Amino acid sequence: MVQFYGVTSGPYEKDVGISGPHKVYVTYGTPAGSVVTEERMNWACGKATGAITAKDVADKIHVALNADPPIDGHDPIQTDNWLLLSGSPYQGECDEQARFMVKALQLLGSTGSSYLTYASRDSIVTSPESKVQARKTWWLKFDFDNNGSVDNNFEGSVSSAGHYYAVWPSLHAGSECLLLRQIGPDNYGATQRWVRTKYGGFGDETVEHLPGTEAYPTCP
Repeated sequence: MVQFYGVTSGPYEKDVGISGPHKVYVTYGTPAGSVVTEERMNWACGKATGAITAKDVADKIHVALNADPPIDGHDPIQTDNWLLLSGSPYQGECDEQARFMVKALQLLGSTGSSYLTYASRDSIVTSPESKVQARKTWWLKFDFDNNGSVDNNFEGSVSSAGHYYAVWPSLHAGSECLLLRQIGPDNYGATQRWVRTKYGGFGDETVEHLPGTEAYPTCP
């Protein structure tokens, strides 16, 4: 008898002949995208136990990362790999954590892709938005602290099974645009501000911002 442990049910035993004391995992599909180890399979299958659909798998892994989170931070060692679960000194910002969620999904045989959500006035949220005013270029960015000191260029996000997730802060929605609103007025409360950067590029240091905030779009 061997114990099966996977995404479609809890642990159970089944006679598989005389293969010996080997652990067998039930996954949503063929594991991919990451080196498969017993430790990783135990973690992933354990967190996804009971999932039936691809969305169930994504929901459960998203919840698991909220309950058993990688460390969010800027230093000292940034990684988007399984070392995130080891704790300090390994850390990841929102985009590293989104890429890690995709690796966990792939290990379970599911699919997902990471992308960046940008502040936006409309439902197109996967590219930066700019405007020219007073002969200066201004970029639209998130102000997560709502203090006028804008240093959040984007939010790392995951698309899986027609649903959309952010790992940190922990958010999920039914479309890319609705996830943007989860970052803002519908949940987390980040504001959007127009900023000017030191050298004019989107990712450069912010040196000035226009008064007030930019409203979030209404999603289709």
